[in-house]
Amino acid sequence: MRQFFRRIKIVALILSIAFGSCASDDLIPVELDEPSNPFITEVDSTNFNIGIPIYNADQGKEFSTEFNSEIRPYWTADARGTFHREYFKNNPYLKCVAEEGAGNFGVRLALFKTLFDDQPLPAEISERVTGLSFNAFGYTDHTLQVRVLAVSGEILAEQVFQLEAKKIKTCSLNFEGTNAKEVIFFSYSSGSQDSIQFGLDDIYLKTNDSKPFSPPIADADFLDWLKRASFNFFDWNYVTLSGSKGVVLESSTDADKVSLSGMGYAYAIFVIASEDGYISPEEAKVRIKAMLKWQLDQNWFDGSGGWHGFPHHYFKKDGSYYWPDVSTIDWAICAAGLRVVKQYYSNDSEIVSMAEALLARPDWSAALAADDKIAMGFNGLSGAMNNYRWGLAFSEETELVYLEAVASGDLPGSIFNAIVRDKKSGFYPSWFGAGFTYNWLQLWTGPVEPYKTNSIAAFNIDASTSFNAFGLPLMGLTACSTIKEARAKGFLNWGMYISNQGGSVRGTNESVLQISPAAYGAALALPFTYSKSITALREVVKMGYYHEYLGLPDNVRINNLPEGIGPSPNWDPYDINIGPIILAIEQVQSNKIGALYLSDAQVIEALTQLKETFPN
Repeated sequence: MRQFFRRIKIVALILSIAFGSCASDDLIPVELDEPSNPFITEVDSTNFNIGIPIYNADQGKEFSTEFNSEIRPYWTADARGTFHREYFKNNPYLKCVAEEGAGNFGVRLALFKTLFDDQPLPAEISERVTGLSFNAFGYTDHTLQVRVLAVSGEILAEQVFQLEAKKIKTCSLNFEGTNAKEVIFFSYSSGSQDSIQFGLDDIYLKTNDSKPFSPPIADADFLDWLKRASFNFFDWNYVTLSGSKGVVLESSTDADKVSLSGMGYAYAIFVIASEDGYISPEEAKVRIKAMLKWQLDQNWFDGSGGWHGFPHHYFKKDGSYYWPDVSTIDWAICAAGLRVVKQYYSNDSEIVSMAEALLARPDWSAALAADDKIAMGFNGLSGAMNNYRWGLAFSEETELVYLEAVASGDLPGSIFNAIVRDKKSGFYPSWFGAGFTYNWLQLWTGPVEPYKTNSIAAFNIDASTSFNAFGLPLMGLTACSTIKEARAKGFLNWGMYISNQGGSVRGTNESVLQISPAAYGAALALPFTYSKSITALREVVKMGYYHEYLGLPDNVRINNLPEGIGPSPNWDPYDINIGPIILAIEQVQSNKIGALYLSDAQVIEALTQLKETFPN
């Protein structure tokens, strides 16, 4: 989320924020050569955006804020309204329009999660909140009413603001945030031919801070902040279920989707959270036991929860499958998390027995094809092995899959000889040269040779390719969800998942993209190219994309943008993207996860054999 409103020369003036007031004194409307909004004035925003950003339209999702809460059109009686994403220069904002009928119209915005759940703001935020601030303007003179609601529906605060045509105003009202849930911005339309319209931007929760938040200067403090902020994803998306069970959702914007690999990361991350004091050791253990119980209650043999002892790739919270196909790499990641908690809680017989029972379920021999290569998965409806294979080219995904297959005891170490690794430019590149393929196994082992040297070379290529592609010292050419299209009302569809984003050196001659550098890709490089990696992470901060409680965006789309669209951040990460940020930072700090994983005797034995097959 842009922490600072872009300044574009027109008016240099600091807006004051006062209770129940809109600041616009001495603002002079300036006619601009801007066809869609020729009357909007720009303001200097060095003071007003102190607090916690909720919405500013940069991400451009139609029904989601950058804080990943829900936003929807609002109307009453026979009125109808809608909203659009418009631009002033490079700065987007939300335009609300009365379409037809008489009544109130505007916007409903959930401060946290959805408009229809009972989840208030997290305590660490709500205890700081003193009110709300936002930018607003009218297309004609009229009033704007703002109402803040509690989870119960109780009105916590309400204020009427006078909007003047062609003038941006910074408005504010006070309330206590302990139970705040929703804000409604609305105006009245009489239903006449002249449509009422107003614009909204930079919606913040006010605090008592004297200046805007900015990430720490010192590297150690910067990484501490990024790790802690990234942990909020797992904390806020952990769901307690009946029967002492629990899950972590794959995304903040999907209330019923659980990914298998994300659960693997969650196991390790709750261990880190316990060690670092983010949550109590007791709470961490409760959550880990709850997730283990949730998995144990599934049947991974008959198609209802998986096949051949492998669980499905995606589940619903109730334990049934969300998407039936089985993925061996996602199980390998989950298994790594299970091995970590088994070692960390080695004195807790319940956790050890549950982890061992789950690790023993998969039959890796069912995934072994005739050429001794392991299948990428199984058809979720029939259990038949699919046609895709690991081992056709180098990738730490491949190495992790084969390692777990041998560590399980199902397959012999001789299968490591089936892995194909082809050297190019002095190292072994993965197929698309994607960043995660050089720190997927090592996220669990910690940096180990000969993989470490290979990863250093690969991430150096990532950095040089990124600089050539973006003209900035960025990194993070790796798989992510990026912009598919710009929709009719100016909103962006982030529904294109790209797996072929990678460096200039790769194992294929097929097309590779460099369009959306991903923060998690830059973080993955920390143990290998520390200076370049942290420079890249700070470059995202320089671009203005950071949030005190969310950390950095999943990725920023820079190249090949839809016409008329500037660089845009995606603030909706997957667990499989944000989890590695935490693990990679933990690696350069203490590498406790690596030490735990390598304290598993089965892992050590398999890793020793695997490294022996890695070419010089």
